[in-house]
Amino acid sequence: MFDLQVDQSSNAVFPTATVQFGETYTIPVDTVVPVIYIKNEVFQHTDSSPEKMQALVANVASKLKRLIASNINDKIISEIQIDCDWSDTTQDRYFLFLRMIRNNAEWNSIADNKLQLSCTVRWHQVKYRERTGVPPVDRGLIMAYNVGDLSNSEESNSIINNSTTQKYVSRLVDYPLEYDIALPLFEWIVQYRDGKLVGIHNQLEVALIESNSKTIAKTKNREVSTDFIDGDAYFYQGDLIRTETVKASDLEELARMIEDNSSREYGTIYYHINSPLAIKFTHEQLSTFAR
Repeated sequence: MFDLQVDQSSNAVFPTATVQFGETYTIPVDTVVPVIYIKNEVFQHTDSSPEKMQALVANVASKLKRLIASNINDKIISEIQIDCDWSDTTQDRYFLFLRMIRNNAEWNSIADNKLQLSCTVRWHQVKYRERTGVPPVDRGLIMAYNVGDLSNSEESNSIINNSTTQKYVSRLVDYPLEYDIALPLFEWIVQYRDGKLVGIHNQLEVALIESNSKTIAKTKNREVSTDFIDGDAYFYQGDLIRTETVKASDLEELARMIEDNSSREYGTIYYHINSPLAIKFTHEQLSTFAR
């Protein structure tokens, strides 16, 4: 529904990327789960006093209620999700925010029924729960993707890497929170310049990239040989680019790995940000991979 981040010029927390619904736009489902993405910096910035946190909670609840009332008031809403990759230093403040928002009157008046509160959980927060804590919510959504180091130009695939996931997944068996699993169904092209990540791109012209770059032996990268532009993306000679995608075999292996290490019933969500990859998978495949 919207993001929360710290505005550097005013040193205050502001909502950004508010969802826009066109007048003719319709959501072809009866039930939706509104999501709020909160950058970890918000809790680094926000005072841990109950008064300051209560003000943040009130602002979030009020904005969300207005957006729902004006855009999706005809949908069934029984769950609202917070997406935040909290850290050791922000755990206390983030968990205080979660406890407070569950008890906020305006938040609980969004729907006629009792709202469940869920939040996203990363693999490292599953494995190192003694340090990172278990969030005080009704349900978690374990994001089973983006396990690699996206900032590393030598990374092979930051979206899905089952050998890396294997190091974390064994602790899923006794994770003390009910959860669902989010599997990746997206692809992108990452761009590096002078060893630093400078762009993430979706749906670029493959032929244009291949004609203006060359493969680098024994790596997943290509090196730009001639400056070129693709839409709003600028590529300069010497830039490194790498296509990261999800193969059916890797997705199936990931799904089975999670199932083998889980002792709970869970639902499966496919996360995608662009449709071209999604339509390469059959309905039967996606149903088979899902729990």
